[in-house]
Amino acid sequence: MYRETLLKKFQRYLHEEERSPHTISAYAGDVRGFLVCVEVPLESLSKADILTYKDWLTAEYEVSTRNRKLAALSVFLRFARSDGAAIPPVSFKFFESYDNHVNCYLTENEARRCIAAAEAQEDWRAAAVFAGLFYSGARVSELLQVKKSEASQKIIWIVGKGKKERKLYLSNEELRRTWQKYLASKHGASKHGDSKHGDDCPFFFSGRRGQITRQTVSEMVKAYAGLVRPRLKREKAHAHAFRHGCAMWLKSRGKRIDQVADILGHRSLETTRIYFRDTEAELLEMMQ
Repeated sequence: MYRETLLKKFQRYLHEEERSPHTISAYAGDVRGFLVCVEVPLESLSKADILTYKDWLTAEYEVSTRNRKLAALSVFLRFARSDGAAIPPVSFKFFESYDNHVNCYLTENEARRCIAAAEAQEDWRAAAVFAGLFYSGARVSELLQVKKSEASQKIIWIVGKGKKERKLYLSNEELRRTWQKYLASKHGASKHGDSKHGDDCPFFFSGRRGQITRQTVSEMVKAYAGLVRPRLKREKAHAHAFRHGCAMWLKSRGKRIDQVADILGHRSLETTRIYFRDTEAELLEMMQ
């Protein structure tokens, strides 16, 4: 009973901190998983319990998911202590440094090949999604907010992480080209009475049931990444790799860290600084 009460208070705390509904739900699920795995009272929590939990995570999940679950646990334990719970100050390490994701990104060439693969299948929507993700640096949740009435604009306002409003810059030529093709396909489907693209839906990226979902985008990425290169499907087949790629692409073009932060909607330059570290490939090249 105490654990459930504390968990509900934790969810209210996340809401007050303006975390997104997706984050609140994910963190709550992650903490529940921890509480099921580690059955000892929180007041008796020890390093051994954390290691048991990490062993369970290792057996069940990929590295990125393990680290997310540990991040959720860290936030939860910090909140619980601030709420008065007598939890020992048990520290733990993540499986890999968060900075390592700088090595897992799509290059512009790989992004263009994904776009070309989708266009070869006349999947104009997927091509437009890929171009939108890479050439705007948007998160999936941000890109899916674009409305049909805004698709021709070069700057729009969207709600970013933490429910903070920010600008999305849509001026790239490749982005404009793919979006015009997708828009033309939607108009063509409408003229022929094809409801495939959800003509009544106000959102730009739509399907038979209206606005497409994050899961739909994830499936697109996995499908076309595999066509481009089988290894790419295993290593980089997630939508956020396009956003990471955008940051690295901007860096390679000599853009300043504050400019990249503005494009990506980062509130702190420390977040953007991750992309300004040298990748493994760059470090290897230095040593040749």
